[in-house]
Amino acid sequence: RRGAAGGLCRKRRVKLGTVADLLASGKLDRVDVELGGKNSKVEAGSEPLVGPATVYVVHAWSGNFHATLQTLLDFAAEEEKKTPAYFWLDVLCANQHQSGREPPSPPSSSEWWNTTLRADIARVSTVLVVLSPWSSPVALTRSWCLWELMCAVDAKVQVELRLLPGEHAQLREALLGGEDEQVAAVCDVRAEKAGATDEHDNKMITQAIMRSYGNFQHVNETVQNLLSTWLVTVLVALVRREQFAAEAAGAAGDHTVAAARLQHHAACVFQALGRTGLAQEHFAECLATKKQVLGATHAEVGATLSSLAGVLHQQGQAAAALQEYAAALAIFRTALGESHATTAFTLNNIAGVHHEQEEYAAALEHYQLALAALRQALGPDHPETITTLINIATVYDDHGQPDQALEHYQQALAVARQALGPAHPTTAQILRSLAAVHLAQGRAAEAVEPLQQALRVFRDQLGLHPDTAATLHGLGEACRCQSQPAQALPYFAEAVDMRAQVLGRQHPDTQHSMARLQYCTDQQAGAD
Repeated sequence: RRGAAGGLCRKRRVKLGTVADLLASGKLDRVDVELGGKNSKVEAGSEPLVGPATVYVVHAWSGNFHATLQTLLDFAAEEEKKTPAYFWLDVLCANQHQSGREPPSPPSSSEWWNTTLRADIARVSTVLVVLSPWSSPVALTRSWCLWELMCAVDAKVQVELRLLPGEHAQLREALLGGEDEQVAAVCDVRAEKAGATDEHDNKMITQAIMRSYGNFQHVNETVQNLLSTWLVTVLVALVRREQFAAEAAGAAGDHTVAAARLQHHAACVFQALGRTGLAQEHFAECLATKKQVLGATHAEVGATLSSLAGVLHQQGQAAAALQEYAAALAIFRTALGESHATTAFTLNNIAGVHHEQEEYAAALEHYQLALAALRQALGPDHPETITTLINIATVYDDHGQPDQALEHYQQALAVARQALGPAHPTTAQILRSLAAVHLAQGRAAEAVEPLQQALRVFRDQLGLHPDTAATLHGLGEACRCQSQPAQALPYFAEAVDMRAQVLGRQHPDTQHSMARLQYCTDQQAGAD
């Protein structure tokens, strides 16, 4: 049974063929195994090498099993200093090779997941999650693994997240290569898109999630918080080791610059994870190092100044952010030139701060400068150029100039269709924004076609997603504004259902869709 409390204590090495042979032969159901030295054999009932499980292992079956075992061995070596670790590892404890044998598979009810499995996981002291590969851990895409994690969190069982041997080095190389967005994306969990080998299991786990939490958002946020806390700890340790190595190398030079670059990209990850205080601390430390080693006017100093400005903006310190952005812009204009992409990105960021402060003239001025630089540096059909066109349209829209907004949305739409394709999410976003201008101007009929086009793209590309739900709601509004409650009802009903699953029933967007659904229901009842 998957939640059984069988256990095994790991020592050094397992002869994989022996375990696999026993599993395939059907002679091994619940396994008590000594993983001993070079000549060890599988043995049953060898006390004290067996006992009630203390560590429940969460891993993906499609992963590298040998590397997974090595991860467990490393964990056991650490734990032996405190207490022996007895592992519950499903591939060894539950025979998955013979269906129909006892013990039976979990029943066809979400009750098993809410009771038996929860109770089994609550009995262990640690849940060990094997993350592989580091860039896109398979376990985080499997509904079984996510549900086991949630059971551990709810039972307040300690959760340990581990990379496979060698993957810390890969993570370091990714950071040095500037792949901070990919590193931060490790924490991006989408439980609603998780799967299982057995679709019946997936269905039952989905029902258990809805029964326990009412939506996927709670699962996503809980697991993301676990991951972000773990990732921050890993990256801080990585930065400090790099700095220690640079200091050991002697006079400031390549090692010091490499450590500063690593720290810069780690701080970018901290910012992406919402750890702005920590990001600010590391950006400031990194900035001081770069100024000392590279000089105050070096382009890399400008890059860290710009990133620090982004953190200040995120913290609501607009004036301080603009000051740092201005310093970075001056460096980029001198070191890289007026038409360089980095200069354009900084102009875009400055415009964004002015926009949020409702300083529309300053926002437009900087967006227009950024647009000219991007067209020259990257070309008129580059995604960044399209984004800047959208930003300009949004400023006009917010400033109460709908005609100029529509003009720039149409320009962005034409470029996006040609450069990205009609089925790209960015194209769909522009269509939805364009429709919103029509709706705001009382032209509901003109909003329907672009919203329908956007909905087709979002359904196909994103599926169960806030953008899909928002487009459904928009179509409901377009019908409602034309006094067509019967046509609006199915759109609002689907928007409510999708938003409840993704955002939760108490989310303001869900509540808004529910209110519109009720309004149209009452209108239709009156008409009938």
